[in-house]
Amino acid sequence: MHRLDFSHKNLIIYLTAGIPSLSFLQEAILALQPLVDAIEIGVPYSDPVADGPVIAHASQRALEQGVNLDGILKAVQEISSHVTLPLYLMSYYAPLYAYGEQRFVSHAYEAGIRGVIVPDLNVDEGEGLYRLLSSSGLDPVLLVFPNTQAERVKRIAAVSGDFLYYVNFFGTTGERRENLSFSLDHLRQVKQWAGKPVCAGFGVGDREGYNKLSSVADGVIIGSAVMRRILDAVNEKDALDHVRSFLEGIRS
Repeated sequence: MHRLDFSHKNLIIYLTAGIPSLSFLQEAILALQPLVDAIEIGVPYSDPVADGPVIAHASQRALEQGVNLDGILKAVQEISSHVTLPLYLMSYYAPLYAYGEQRFVSHAYEAGIRGVIVPDLNVDEGEGLYRLLSSSGLDPVLLVFPNTQAERVKRIAAVSGDFLYYVNFFGTTGERRENLSFSLDHLRQVKQWAGKPVCAGFGVGDREGYNKLSSVADGVIIGSAVMRRILDAVNEKDALDHVRSFLEGIRS
């Protein structure tokens, strides 16, 4: 099972599964893996409370096309032998509950998923699922917010796997123009309290934001800026070309 290498700064991207198609998800994972360190696969959900307009729109379109958790896991499993980086599944809790926690964990592991992010399941309510993930060889990745304090961070870090997911802003995901520096002091503290790597996301849409955030964070997660390029593209080839060009610019 592939793991993130924290001897360098990591670039992680988010892809809504099924936009424009599940075959595109497969193609994008394989084509983009030389440019990034890990990929988050978003499971579409009808009430995505943490997602901004771009990802919420992508999620709605995927649901209209009949994309579901079972289809996503099967699509990922089909290419798993060719995947060379860690894949993380991001899903709200309701689809996992409906699928069945034990069934989900088994199928995710078989599909080659490295870890799972459940944005609406905190450390207290999700203790059972997070324990199940860890005991089954999957990495629970828990969220930390700009107001999370030392004891709470330590509690989250004890349950989380290889890294914590630091949310830069309150509210929903999406590209922002505000200066990111206000969150960096707290992010530094979170790294000290956690005693393990911290990757940061929400609001990063360009190279400047990536560089600023990666000066402190061990990895940076970019979602809406990637999905916007996919949604705006005229076809799947165009979408892949636009995302590839964007990522080359981030890393150049």
